[in-house]
Amino acid sequence: MTVKVAIIGTGWGTRIQVPAFRHVGVEVVGLWARSEEKAKQAASEYSIPFATSDYKALLARQEIDLVSVVTPPYTHAEISIAALEAGKHVLCEKPTAMNKGEAEKMLEAARRHPRLIALIDHELRFNPTRQKMKTLIAEGYVGEVYHIESTVLGAAMLNPKLVWNWWMERDKGGGLWGAAGSHAIDALTWVLGRRVLRLEATLRTFIEDRFDADGKAHKMTSDDYCSAKLKFEGEISGTMQLSAVTTGVSVSRVLVAGSKGSLLYEGEKLTGYRTDSTAPESLTVEVSNDGIPDVLKSSEFPRHTITIAQALKTAIESGDHSSLAPAATFDDGVYIQKVLDAGYESSEKGRWVKV
Repeated sequence: MTVKVAIIGTGWGTRIQVPAFRHVGVEVVGLWARSEEKAKQAASEYSIPFATSDYKALLARQEIDLVSVVTPPYTHAEISIAALEAGKHVLCEKPTAMNKGEAEKMLEAARRHPRLIALIDHELRFNPTRQKMKTLIAEGYVGEVYHIESTVLGAAMLNPKLVWNWWMERDKGGGLWGAAGSHAIDALTWVLGRRVLRLEATLRTFIEDRFDADGKAHKMTSDDYCSAKLKFEGEISGTMQLSAVTTGVSVSRVLVAGSKGSLLYEGEKLTGYRTDSTAPESLTVEVSNDGIPDVLKSSEFPRHTITIAQALKTAIESGDHSSLAPAATFDDGVYIQKVLDAGYESSEKGRWVKV
């Protein structure tokens, strides 16, 4: 069989997911966009045979096996549930939903259809080097874990002339805490195999005034910087710092430190340090980029969109879902949403909050 996917959303969906799915032999047969004009234009540009601004019309098409939901968070629950009820496998972008209640409804729908795949798109779980980091921690490379941190710094929101869009609106699921925080929370809990029990978070908006395409001013209600102190199971301490307003610096780092050593993932390289050795150890799993389309080589997110696409293709074709073992399920999505919700509450109340 040839697995067929429909992409609901443009932007990342067309720019990254379309070439990634095609690279592994999945046929892209449908596309949704906010307007008929935009849908037709994008479908023409990416040679997709069916385009619509009515996602229900897309879900009604029998040939579609998999639906990728790449829309703003406030639409995730509605579309994902409808896709499952229509008998489609679902890959949903992060953050899972707007709140725990919506995420739980998504999980309930997935449980009503246990034969269908229902995943949250935390594609970095499919990075072999990150998988190795998780394995080494479980095998005791760092000994007793003392603390863990995630740092993500960039300048995506630094330009005050960025045109107003949903990402700047908290009530539509915009902001760095949901966008990057969901990835960071998933990364830390997944590599540790431990969940966050409580946290103290700070969300800030440094550039508040934004303008739409017509020049009308708006107050940005979502965050462009966030930080958090975390306590994991086993009383492991953790920290997160995420910035979209850091000039000239791009950092993506996960550090785990323990009684016997530490593991540092940075710049897509994994380095090990042991207390009984002065020499750092290179632990990176080298992966070839040969044959990968240029648009997917820029960072690990697009490259590992290929690996999650391959895993989905294998699982759908064979009916054996073991290829998806690393994936974030809707169960994971509910948990991550609970942590995000606790972070919003903590920032608003200025205190530690239980998850």
